[in-house]
Amino acid sequence: MKKFTLVALFAVMTVMANAVTVYFHNAENWSKVNAYAWKGSGTTILGDWPGTQMTAVDGQAGWFQIDVKDAEKVIFNNGSGKQTNDLTVNAAKPYYKDIGWADSF
Repeated sequence: MKKFTLVALFAVMTVMANAVTVYFHNAENWSKVNAYAWKGSGTTILGDWPGTQMTAVDGQAGWFQIDVKDAEKVIFNNGSGKQTNDLTVNAAKPYYKDIGWADSF
């Protein structure tokens, strides 16, 4: 029974280690904020371009969030021409502001 418990715990920890929520500060007040994410060469995480619409963060004006499990890169965009560069996902600094990645809002 102990072996099963350890295996199950390891599996849960592995899944949690790959889960990352990234945040984007919408300083330009886009009407919509999307995230397009991928891993490696062509494995999309959030669907085809322009990706998935992000969710506003309660209590944090102008901030949006989305889970990007297993993603290596992300582009934040408005779905109609405005976008960031290709950004490397950083679990230690998941908050993207106009000056780059940060570790808090």
